[in-house]
Amino acid sequence: KVIQTTDKEKGLLVCSSNLKIHTPTKDGKSEVMAGIVNFELRIEARDGRYRYTITHFVCKNGAVTQNCEQWLDQNKAEWTPVRNGHLKEVDTYIQTLIKSLEDV
Repeated sequence: KVIQTTDKEKGLLVCSSNLKIHTPTKDGKSEVMAGIVNFELRIEARDGRYRYTITHFVCKNGAVTQNCEQWLDQNKAEWTPVRNGHLKEVDTYIQTLIKSLEDV
């Protein structure tokens, strides 16, 4: 289910993936899952080159679905400081993904 689209002639591969984000417990001794962030990875290849684009970051937590971009706006009523940790988790995961793409 990860691969959504393949087009060999156009050199296109579109994948859908996700990662879990966590929130520290009140005592700070452990973490609980705060949701699942879904995203799209698009790889375009031709003439010995490739380009990747990672977009559509959407978090699902039970019945609540929201774009992760909203976490950047500290003026929104639903923003909390824990969002910075969530953004850092997403960034760390994506940076590791990018490194693995570049190592291939």
